[in-house]
Amino acid sequence: MSVVRIDIQALRGIAILLVLLYHAKIGPFQAGYLGVDIFFVISGFLITGVVKRAIEEGRFRFRDFYYRRAKRLLPAAYVTFFLTAIAAPFMLDAAALADFGFQLQGAVTFTANITPWIETGSMQGDPELKPLVHAWSLAVEEQYYLLLPAFLLLLARRAWILGAVAVLLISLGMFMVMVRIDPVISYMVLPTRAWQLAIGSLLALGLWNSQVCRPGVGLIAFCIGSVLLLLVPLFSFAAIHPVIDAVLISLAAATVIWSRQSLSENNLVLQLLAGIGNISYSLYLLHVPLIVFLNNLTDGGPSLTLRLLAVATALLASYLLYRYIEEPLHRKHFSPSGKRRFITLLIVASLSLLALPLTYETT
Repeated sequence: MSVVRIDIQALRGIAILLVLLYHAKIGPFQAGYLGVDIFFVISGFLITGVVKRAIEEGRFRFRDFYYRRAKRLLPAAYVTFFLTAIAAPFMLDAAALADFGFQLQGAVTFTANITPWIETGSMQGDPELKPLVHAWSLAVEEQYYLLLPAFLLLLARRAWILGAVAVLLISLGMFMVMVRIDPVISYMVLPTRAWQLAIGSLLALGLWNSQVCRPGVGLIAFCIGSVLLLLVPLFSFAAIHPVIDAVLISLAAATVIWSRQSLSENNLVLQLLAGIGNISYSLYLLHVPLIVFLNNLTDGGPSLTLRLLAVATALLASYLLYRYIEEPLHRKHFSPSGKRRFITLLIVASLSLLALPLTYETT
């Protein structure tokens, strides 16, 4: 069982707060969407560590790995998708409802980052009016999780770091080229975002060993990374070159993870950020539908009061989702028969969600 690092939980808290305040249009963080980039680095680090340890200990099984991923991610996601799908006919007009059907299908199949191009050939419409538009980032991570174990198993262990470096450089190169050709697609697809996950993977694989750095270097690195995490979203470099922000925020997140600072858990700010980090997945799932429905119901955009109310509602609802759905099922150990029932339930839920858009045609 891996130990939960409070510094990483706090980093998650910073990431989700940046995204939440950006979507709610509250505060000065003009590039708060960079919180997603932080999540990519964290996810690459954590999931690579899990797979690496399992392979080295000779206990990795594809079936077990994907089952644990499903148990960790799908219950909270499916509750969110069902609630959003039930509310959608009352919140969206006919055109937006038809588009929502495609969003739901992409979210359930973890192809939300490519379904817009499959269905229409482009990302059409205002993203601020799409309740599941944020599922694209979940799709990027799940696609990485799908490929990562095979990547590590097919490569000799001595080639793991070299392979991850190659992924990083190729993906970053594609990102730098595609961002000028098609900024939207470069922002949403795995080939142009894998470099950020690969940064986290390289940390987990031990390219930079923080255990052998000189005393004080880790603390200095942590301070620099922490400052950049706040300054880059505040003072975006997008006008100079859109890649700069992504590179800086990714390196800042990696630096904080690498520094492995033993932070005092008595620090109130740290406790608050780590607490928000604990519910960050549920909060990421829920906050966008709430804000988007509010956008759809108000002409000219919701007032500050309504946006603050949406943020408060998202925080409360995500805590409940985390407390009663996400965390209990994540920690629960099913018997073999219970595991089969759980998998069957997930299959039924998936098919039901995919079929739900068909009912909109009759409403």
